[in-house]
Amino acid sequence: MRFFRFKKLVSMETGKYLRYAVGEVILVVIGILIALQVNNFNEVKKYKKEQKQFLTGLKDELILDTIKISEQERNFKGFQESVLNGKDLLSKTSHSNEEKKIFINAIHDLLKLTPINKNVNRHDIKISEGIISNIEIKNLLIKYFEITKYNQETQTKFGVSLQNIYIENIMPFIKLYPKSTASDNYDLKKLKKDYRIRNSFEMSILYRNVAFEQLNAQRNMATELLNKISLEL
Repeated sequence: MRFFRFKKLVSMETGKYLRYAVGEVILVVIGILIALQVNNFNEVKKYKKEQKQFLTGLKDELILDTIKISEQERNFKGFQESVLNGKDLLSKTSHSNEEKKIFINAIHDLLKLTPINKNVNRHDIKISEGIISNIEIKNLLIKYFEITKYNQETQTKFGVSLQNIYIENIMPFIKLYPKSTASDNYDLKKLKKDYRIRNSFEMSILYRNVAFEQLNAQRNMATELLNKISLEL
């Protein structure tokens, strides 16, 4: 009889211990799950903060881009106006002293075409890691960087081409020394006879017109990006 009582007591104590052990395991599992959930929540919160910081920085960068584009356009317009005036003066039979100064300034401005330097690859890693969750903004940004890079490369080539034109077509006919007087710089009759001079003006005007179109398209895309990023923020 005592044996059965002892066995029953042991069985009850074992069951109680097992229930306690199972309860402990469940509590530990619940604790781990809660910790993981909190950790995931913190990671998501941290990542969203990083995304917001990236978009805010990108917005500031695009605003600066639009400012630089506007400044570049103003510079190009000044050069273009000067070159157009110089081209018109080629049609005249003689130049006054003032016209000679205008013409020489046009020759100087003829080769001025440099792009806006921008590192379009600085965000590549973050973009590839998914820092931008909005697919529309991501794709538009990638396209913007591609166009910006293409514009830089194209305008650099235009600038090099104009420098070569200047060396080959202008320098043999026109002396541009700081101390020389306007009357010593060129012979208008000789210039009018050589098609290369007029072609040089035409190429300078053409290249700059293309640059205007590129800058305008680049600014429009930057503005579109700014609007979308503002809505996202």
